[in-house]
Amino acid sequence: MTAKEIVAQVTNLPVMPSATVKLLQFLENPMENTQAALEIIQNDVVLSAKLLRLCNSAAIGLRKPVASVDQAVFFLGFREVQRLALALGVGGSLKRKGKCREEEAHALWHHSVMTAHAATLILPEIRPLEVDSSIAFTAGLMHDIGKLVLAEALTPEMLLDLRNRVTGGTSLWEAERAVLGASHSDVGAYLLQTWHLPQILVEPAGNHHNPTFEPDQQLSVVIHIADCVVHQLDKKPAWPAFAEHVNQAAAASVGFGAPQLAFVLQSLTEQVEKVTQFAQAA
Repeated sequence: MTAKEIVAQVTNLPVMPSATVKLLQFLENPMENTQAALEIIQNDVVLSAKLLRLCNSAAIGLRKPVASVDQAVFFLGFREVQRLALALGVGGSLKRKGKCREEEAHALWHHSVMTAHAATLILPEIRPLEVDSSIAFTAGLMHDIGKLVLAEALTPEMLLDLRNRVTGGTSLWEAERAVLGASHSDVGAYLLQTWHLPQILVEPAGNHHNPTFEPDQQLSVVIHIADCVVHQLDKKPAWPAFAEHVNQAAAASVGFGAPQLAFVLQSLTEQVEKVTQFAQAA
């Protein structure tokens, strides 16, 4: 099956709130859409309430409680408030269980949040890639959204076949293509296209296992590296071990090597507890 056919046959697709979809569509030109984005957040009662709860949680750690979106912007800055609002909106879709077991849904959300934070750490450490950090953060949050669709599409027999292939050493995305005809990356990218999201978010969702770096580097390179870092975080690998899991040519194209890996691993390790609190609160 193609990604389009898989999405068409799944009746329990992830649903993104309309306010979140609008915010995501604004990401391509954040400076031009700041006021419009702020109005969307303020005018959505549910989103505003969730945002204030998150801002006042231990995960954010503000010294003084905030009682309005304007106050949140004053203390945190618009970009951070926008990121928090997007995390809340995307999280509502990614944390739903569907056919996933509760622990699987939780693990997917936690990995997505960790990848988002890793992407924002990597971005300043590599050769200039003209991408706003909020876009990198959001792309990290959404890179595995296709897994939710595949969880609904897989029959028990397909799931067993998939697990046997992965156990045998086949990568997950390659096993998905062998069993279903499309990977979670293919399906995720198609789903984001159906929501009319900017290509800068569609591209990393579709290419984070095969990052695009020729003739020019794309955001998928950053999300690919971030994804690999998070998967290897518990092992804290030195470069030779990490290089076995990352696309080395893609990493080299943006100047990501041993020093950058050491910095990102150290920074992310120091933030694990805070990121975990964020994932639980969002």
